[in-house]
Amino acid sequence: MWAKSHPSGQILAIERTSEKYAKFKRRLDHHPDVQDRVFAAHADAAWLVPWLSETIDHCFWLYPNPEPKRRNHRIAHSKLTSLVVEMIKPGGQLTIATNVESYAEELRVELPRRFNLELAFDEKWSLDRGARSHFEKKYLARGEPCFNLEFVKY
Repeated sequence: MWAKSHPSGQILAIERTSEKYAKFKRRLDHHPDVQDRVFAAHADAAWLVPWLSETIDHCFWLYPNPEPKRRNHRIAHSKLTSLVVEMIKPGGQLTIATNVESYAEELRVELPRRFNLELAFDEKWSLDRGARSHFEKKYLARGEPCFNLEFVKY
């Protein structure tokens, strides 16, 4: 868990769906040692993010829906991405993980072109690195490739 390996950090986890939020909240309730640094929000990020200011050192977008039929909801073309990039401090990072290779390629090309972001790290994630989410654990266990893209804001 990220919070255990970063004892001075804080994390805000945002989940829109009731079912996934409830699962996350139950898991968080079983880890009292990190509850003063891990905060769960049952919200649509598009409504919550505008209230945040340029205070984020590192934003993780793990396994977002690639929205194949709704281009304006895809990370590279979403208004939400503009807001997320604005709230990240200069020199801060945006990490995106996906198991869809074409989506990873779109992000590699489009994010640096459209935002003040530079691709700093690009790798296929493997099971020996450990899973950061239940989605990732499931994909890696099935042998699916998982792409980890790290962008730095300039």
